[in-house]
Order: sequence, then C-alpha cells, then structure tokens
Amino acid sequence: MADKTASVSGLWSATATWGGAAIPANGESVLINNDITVYFDVDLGPTANGGQNFADGINGIVLNNAGSTLRFATPNMNASALLPSRNSTISNGGNGAASGQKDVIVVAGANFLVGQQVVIQTSSTVYEVNTIATIVSNTLTMVNNIARAYADGAAVFAISTYLKMKTGTSITGAGGLYVGNSPTATGEQIPRPAPNTAYVPVATIELIAAGQIANTGGQHYYGWIPTTPTAHPCFTTLSANCNTLDTDMWLTDDLGLQKGDKVVIGNGSKNGIMTEAGLGRYTVSAYITNDTGHASPYKLTLTAGLVATDGARLIGDYVAVYSRPVLITKATYTTATGCGAVSNVVMQGTRVYQIAWSTGTSHTATGVTFDMNVNGSYNGYANYGSVYTDCIACYITAFAGFSWGTQNNKFTNCIGFNLASGFDSLGSGDVLNGCVSQNTAKGMAQQPSGFQFNNCVGKNSLTASLVYTGANNAINNCTGSSGASGDVYACHSADIYNFTSTSSIAASVSGYADTAIRGTWEVIQARSITLAGTLYNLASWTRGGVSYTQSTTTYNGAETLKFVVDTTYGANNPLFFNWKGWAPPNRTVVFMVPVTKDVAGGTFRLQIVDPTNDPLQVSGAALLAEANMDAAYSANIATPTWMTYAVNFKSTKTNGQPIIVRLLFQYTAAAGNAYASVLPLEQHFGRRSRLVG
Repeated sequence: MADKTASVSGLWSATATWGGAAIPANGESVLINNDITVYFDVDLGPTANGGQNFADGINGIVLNNAGSTLRFATPNMNASALLPSRNSTISNGGNGAASGQKDVIVVAGANFLVGQQVVIQTSSTVYEVNTIATIVSNTLTMVNNIARAYADGAAVFAISTYLKMKTGTSITGAGGLYVGNSPTATGEQIPRPAPNTAYVPVATIELIAAGQIANTGGQHYYGWIPTTPTAHPCFTTLSANCNTLDTDMWLTDDLGLQKGDKVVIGNGSKNGIMTEAGLGRYTVSAYITNDTGHASPYKLTLTAGLVATDGARLIGDYVAVYSRPVLITKATYTTATGCGAVSNVVMQGTRVYQIAWSTGTSHTATGVTFDMNVNGSYNGYANYGSVYTDCIACYITAFAGFSWGTQNNKFTNCIGFNLASGFDSLGSGDVLNGCVSQNTAKGMAQQPSGFQFNNCVGKNSLTASLVYTGANNAINNCTGSSGASGDVYACHSADIYNFTSTSSIAASVSGYADTAIRGTWEVIQARSITLAGTLYNLASWTRGGVSYTQSTTTYNGAETLKFVVDTTYGANNPLFFNWKGWAPPNRTVVFMVPVTKDVAGGTFRLQIVDPTNDPLQVSGAALLAEANMDAAYSANIATPTWMTYAVNFKSTKTNGQPIIVRLLFQYTAAAGNAYASVLPLEQHFGRRSRLVG
C-alpha cells in the first residue's frame, strides 16, 4: 500500500490532493488514483538551487490507470494555488520591477529560497524566467535585470521542479507523464532557464541504480528548443581558427546562446575521441550577435580557455548546443534502461545523462542531448522506427550514440561527438539526412546495413570518416575528412554519388580486398566523387582492386575507365563496374564497349545479368548474355589496340525485367592496367529510365 495516495486532482504541494494528509515526504511511496491528475510543482533537489534536498527520494510512483496523470509545472499553471514558499505577487508600489530593467523586486512575502528559478508573469503569454540571487526581508534580488515592466499584482512563483526517485524505484503504471504540456504553445513548455553562471535545468528527474520511467500510458517531455540557425538549430561551425587557451571564438551561424549555456566544440586537430578534460564541453560566459571586429558577428566567449591537450580548433570545427531545460539523469551509469521497453516516447528539449534510454520502438526526439550513455542511448536492442531531429550525442564510450542494433530509424540534422561506433551500430535501414559526426572512433555508423546517408559530413574519425564495415549502403552528396581507414572501410557493398573527401583514390575506400570480409562479387561504386581535389566521374572498388575514370589513356578523346590490375589482391578476383536498368519486353537491346589493356593475360567480359540470379552471388547461376575477349587478343600485349565487344539481349517477360550490364575484367597473375570506353554506356543509363533497342 502506498504511503500517500492522490484522491483528487491538484498540486503535489497541496495537502488537499492527498486527502488532507501531509504532502509526500522523503522516502515515501506515491499512488495517483484512477483518473486523477497531479501537478508536480516542488523541488526535491539540492539546496543550492532552492530545493528541499531529499536525502533518499520518493519511494516509487504508480500511475494507477490510463487516466492517472503526472504533469510537471509550466509557466501557465495556476500560480495562486502554490505553496507560499513558491508563490507571491509584486507589491512594491510601482518601484523596481514596475519601471523595468531592475534586478530588485519586492513581493508580498519572502518565503522563497535563494537559487530558485522563478517566473514573473502578467499573463499566460507575458512572462520571463529569472533566478533569485539574494533575499532580504521581502526584497528579492534577481541574478538578471528584469526584462519587462511589471505592475503591482504580477505573479511571482517558483518554476523549477526536481523529482528525485529513491534507489532502484521507478515511475510505473498505465497512466501518463507530461514534463511540459505542448511542444510549441507559449507557457506550456518547460521554459529556458535564465542566464546564469551555471546552467541549471528547470525540470529534472533523477533516477538511481535500476530505477526507470516505465509507465505505459504515454511519456511526453516538452522543453524549450532553439530555433536558430533555421537549417539546423542544433549546431554550426567555427568561422576562424582558435588557439589553445583562447576564450573568444566566432561562429558561422547564430546559435542563440546565452550566459550559462553549455556547448560541445569538436577538434579538427584530433582524429578519434577527444582526450582533453571535459571532452569538448564548455560553458558560455558571454554571447553577442553584433560583433564588428570580425568577419562574423556571432562572438562566443567561454568561461575557460580551450584545453591544449588535443591541439587547436580549426575553421569548420563543429559547435553544438548541449544544455537543455529538461534533464533525466543518473549519477552513475547502470545497465538498466531509462524507460525499459516502453514505446512511442515523445521527447523535446531534454538531456538524457548516463542512461541507455530504451529498448522500445517508434520514439520521437527533437532537440535532445544524449551524453555519456556508454551502451548507446535512445533505442537499445533490435528495435525500430524512431525519429531524431536536431539531436546531439556525445561521449558514448561503447557502441553507438543514438541506437544499437536497431532498424529503420530516421536522423535529420543530428550531430555526434566522441562516439565509439557512430550514430547507430549493427543497425539496418536507417536514413540520415544532413547529419554530422566529428571525433568518432568508427565514423558515422559501424556495420550498417541498407543505410542511406544524404548530405552528411564525417570528419576526424580514428578509422573511416563515414562507414566502418557494413553492406548495401547508399552515400549521396556527402563529405568526408578521413582518418587512418579512409572514408568507407571494409564494406561489403555501397553506392556513392557526389562525394567529396580529402582522401586519395587509393585511401578513400579501404579494406575492399579483405577476403575474410568480402566475397568476390561485392562492389563499392561511385559516381561524381572528388578525392584529394581530383574529380572521378566513375570509380569502383572490388576484391580484385580499384577502377576509375581518367584522361591519360583516352578513346576518341574521351576519358576511359581504368582497371588497376594489382596482383596483391590475388589472381582471379574480378574488377568490374555495374550499370542497372530495365529491359523492355520483346525488344533486343545491344551494348558495345571498346576495350584495351597493357597487361599480359586477363580477359574482359561484357555481361547482362539477372540481379535476382547473379552468378557472382549465386553458385551455378547463368548469365542472360555475355561477350568475351578472344583468346588471341587476351594474350597479346606487344601492340595494345582497341577492340569493341557487343552483347545483346531480348527479354521474354511480359512486362520486361530489371537487368545489370556488367563490364568485368578477369586477370591471372600479372600486374598492369586495362581500359574501357564506357561514356556512351554511362550516358545511356543516366538519361533513360528504361533500356531501348
């Protein structure tokens, strides 16, 4: 039986809510009865921030049925019903706050506590948040000047809330939890805290050990989130280099920061996870948007200089918003997830600290920070369908920053720092749009399958900038700045389009010849890829080696596809390039490719393949059609000449069928090069949605 039962709807701080009994005390358990709503309006946290400093915490909360609800205080709550220690009105006879821009207000009673964050309010849409610095009699001195003029009678009430749960206890039951009531409505979010020397969240839930938030009737966390820069209101870049120990820096975009905010700053001088104290986390001392002494007007000043351990910061290093007005925290990480197997959690403007959040599915996270979660964060194991927007993950010492072993997640404008395994490890079917990773161990994703990376940036990875192992991934309009293993490492297969990297053609894709990882048929193909300043219209990496377009050996003045025959990769491993298309019914299609070579032995093969029955994938499968280089030419290298090979195919399928046109070079033991004129073939597939005869 619970120590305290909410029998009527009302404030947590009101005795009437608990049937006239005292409000829940330290160490007591709570039951919220059927169809009852309790408004959590108290601070059980540290005394330094105006809290009651509960030593143990609440010994479990049960939301009894689907109508049982626990809601946290927002600026729009009924302030007049609050405890006297958290509620008053301005009564200074027109002085102080009534004239605006003052840090002193006089209230009807002085029952507040130093450190409390308070709302000063005249209506549901006109209010501000401030922090009490000192109290003398009925006079409150605020940390910041009052931004508006307030008349006598304006409400002043404490807004900060802190729910501390006892060790191993949880919030459970069939009811709902609302930390904030709306993602957008004025006064219904958990507001941004007032500028201060340190960032103190407005609403906090502290779990200890195996404690969880495991209620199944809906979990909604609605904290304030920034809206600038519009394209990605979570991060920007440095617009100038910064030396170690610098406190001033300039940003490319306005992040809307204020004193006390925390940011994470990536390090372009360090590949891999940062080792500096704080791991890139810094506190804002000042922020202005009108600096005239620099090319950028957005000047950020830190409370302490940049740590020297990992070297200077560089133009283009990323800066991301870290602090959030809602905090869900554990003092020490444990293997217990934050909400267990609960699904459909909606989270905004929240920081999840030292918690692997969930094994549930279909979560929505907007403007959320995941930090030091060790074992991954939002999704846990083999789940799917979560959506992340404008989120940040930082310092995950094992596995991935957002999810692990999950499926079909979508990430938009998210950023990760100091991640062991990128955004998602061992996942499948994820889509990443406009995302960034910096200072990771294994790029943006480790062992992804069927991922789409669109307009993403990976930099300063210890290994591959984007993808570390994995299969069947698509990389479009992305940028890499690679570490030791290039941009794509040991992948089974991938399609790359319009990619730019500082790596060379030899280094950008690595591990492609590893026979322990990849089969002979697998291929990584690229179109329009710029590596170390050189544009390659086509490139492929197979277990037999690399091929790429170049203009040294031409055909009728046009560049050719060069197959680099390297015996390091073993004889009989093929080099090839695929073109995918559609063969119409009952029409003969013909493809011709001129080829030449300067290597002894080896044979070109121009093939038409059924993608569902590929001989390089299915043992014993038959080709639809093939044209081989004749034996005499294959052996002749004394006078390399161009020869044209043609292959034709007629589909008997009623509606036609998908096909792959494959140009393959099979060599034996000699090193050298082979060349093919594939521009007409590339143009044919590039401009038509189906093949024509």
